[in-house]
Parts: sequence; structure tokens; C-alpha cells
Amino acid sequence: MSEQKPIELGPPATAADILPSNETDPNDNPRVFFASTNEFGAGRVHGIWMEAAQEVSALEQGIESMLRAASDPEADGYCIYRSENFGDLPIAEAKGLETVVRIARGLVAGGPAFQAWAKVVGLEQASAEEFRAHHLGSWRTPAQFGGEFARELGLGHCLETVPPTLAPYIRFDCRGFVADLIARGEIITEHDDEGVHIFLTPGTA
Repeated sequence: MSEQKPIELGPPATAADILPSNETDPNDNPRVFFASTNEFGAGRVHGIWMEAAQEVSALEQGIESMLRAASDPEADGYCIYRSENFGDLPIAEAKGLETVVRIARGLVAGGPAFQAWAKVVGLEQASAEEFRAHHLGSWRTPAQFGGEFARELGLGHCLETVPPTLAPYIRFDCRGFVADLIARGEIITEHDDEGVHIFLTPGTA
């Protein structure tokens, strides 16, 4: 990994100033711009872009290097000023670097489905391990999941016992089946632009 150098911007500083200039991570990995809070009073933005899915110690070293390069020799505070590839997760509200790393690694491993899981349980509770234990899958619609799940539970075998003269009139209510699973607290659904992500309710896995 190439050395990451602090970025310092004089006034006036805008949001566009700290975005990469036509540079994007080819892997779309989550990244965070850590900024010195001591510089804000002087109308300056001084910080560093870092990939978030690395070791906590690596982030700490990068932040320490950024603070040492600040114009204020007493600079010791920092914040998450910008982020990329975290979707709409409020990563700036993370309570520590451990949370930032855990969420970033979950997104690298699980993509949009992990993002949905983090919305369900919150940033401080979401982890790749719990995600894998609870994620049933992702479908275009809840009804599609309902039909597949019902077949796994033996619906196909039941339908084989229906007399041929009655089979054309038998219908399975996939939407109602999923609605009942949700009402009974067995599953949780989270929708996005791609479809629906379905999870076992925490505590039931």
C-alpha cells in the first residue's frame, strides 16, 4: 500500500475540496477522511484519507501522522469528516475506530446485504460473524423468498399429494406466509434498490 500523506486545505474549505480528484478505489472499499478538529477554528481542513478495512493500529498510526503534520502543534483531536462506500450508514457516529474497521470489513465481505444488517442491529452491534449467522439471503421480492422457503419446508411434497383434478385450483399465499413470519418475530426484512434482504431475528439464530 502506498504511503498516505495528510491533506491540508486553506480557507475557504468546501466539501468538494476533500474529495479525491477523479480518483476512486478500484475495489470500492470503504474509506474515511479523518480530520483534525483543532484546525476547524481557523477555517482549515487538515486530514487524511484512509482505507477503513485495515487494522485499527494502522488507522491510529495514520491519524497520529496527520495530527503531527497539523499547523497547530497541540492538535490532538480528530473526527470522521467524510467517508466513501459506506452507503447511507452513519459511520461518522461510530464510537471508536474498532467500529469503523468492523463495519468496513463487513461491507467488504457482505456488500449491500451487510449494509442492510447494520441498519437492522445498529453500527455498534453489526459484525460479519453475526451477519453470516442471521442472513437468510437476498431476493427481488418478499414473495419470492416466501415461495422458496415454503418449498424448503416441504410444500412441493404436499402439492404432490393433491389430486390432479384439484391441483389447478391450489394456490399458496407467499406474501401472507412472509407477513406471518414477520408478525411472529421470526424474520426481519430490509429493502433497498436491489430488492429485499431477509434475516433471522436476532436471538433466534
